[in-house]
Amino acid sequence: MAPPHKLLFVCLGNICRSPSAENIMNHLVAQAGLSGQIRCDSAGTSGYHIGERPDRRMTQAANAQGIEMGGAIASVRACRFGRIRLNFGHGPQ
Repeated sequence: MAPPHKLLFVCLGNICRSPSAENIMNHLVAQAGLSGQIRCDSAGTSGYHIGERPDRRMTQAANAQGIEMGGAIASVRACRFGRIRLNFGHGPQ
């Protein structure tokens, strides 16, 4: 079996946008039956919130849509992936 495709979602603090994108994508990947083929992660470019849980308001909004918000905040430097296949940036520009 080929190694999974690795997707990384990045924003400033990794507390709202990127963990939401990661968990929404994980939800969609699982629905499509592709969990063994695609791995998602998220990270922030700053270290403001390392180790914290995703924002509670974002978690509540996701839960209302049937999406579980998991994971802890990480910085890009602490990213758990070796080689990233796709990187998605989230920001105002």
